[in-house]
Amino acid sequence: MSTVSTPTPASADSGPAPEVPVGDVDQAIEAQRLAAEATHLKQAMATQPVLDHARGMIMALTPCPAATAWEILIEVSQHTHTRLPKIATALTATTNENEPLPKNVEKALATALRHHRPTPNR
Repeated sequence: MSTVSTPTPASADSGPAPEVPVGDVDQAIEAQRLAAEATHLKQAMATQPVLDHARGMIMALTPCPAATAWEILIEVSQHTHTRLPKIATALTATTNENEPLPKNVEKALATALRHHRPTPNR
């Protein structure tokens, strides 16, 4: 079986890096990847309800389909350099807690709503 040296934190009295069987390294790398993926999925599941609530609010304000509401939220997030869950939380707080939208979010939302406004048929 092949072995590789695994890096360890440098210290004055540490010797050479210990050798670990390649299969163990592959398993460790896969375990780290899976742990990172699980963390990402947990975060996504935790923020999904507030994102859905905010999307519903946009749909009611505009009115527009869900895909357009999602585009509006993304546009606001990008123009304010603010993560999407924070935008959604600020928007839902306007109804749940009577909190005003931050001015930069309010301005970006107004711009995005105008940008996505349906054009009247002539």
